Amino acid sequence: MVIAAGAVVVADDHFRRGTFIMAGGVCLAAFLRAILPSDRAGLLKLRSRFLDILTLGFLGAGTLIACLIVPPPS
Repeated sequence: MVIAAGAVVVADDHFRRGTFIMAGGVCLAAFLRAILPSDRAGLLKLRSRFLDILTLGFLGAGTLIACLIVPPPS
């Protein structure tokens, strides 16, 4: 849902805001994977807890850095 909301914002010509929302969604997924028990994690549970958190954290941080580095359109 969060990624879809971010995509809608990006489609509305607000690249930074939408990408920031998407990065927040991925970071939220990493946080939820860290605190939820494995039987309640649902689709967040792909491999080991550590690997899931590490992967989601890197993807969220990388997306956040990318949205902050890309210059605004002139």
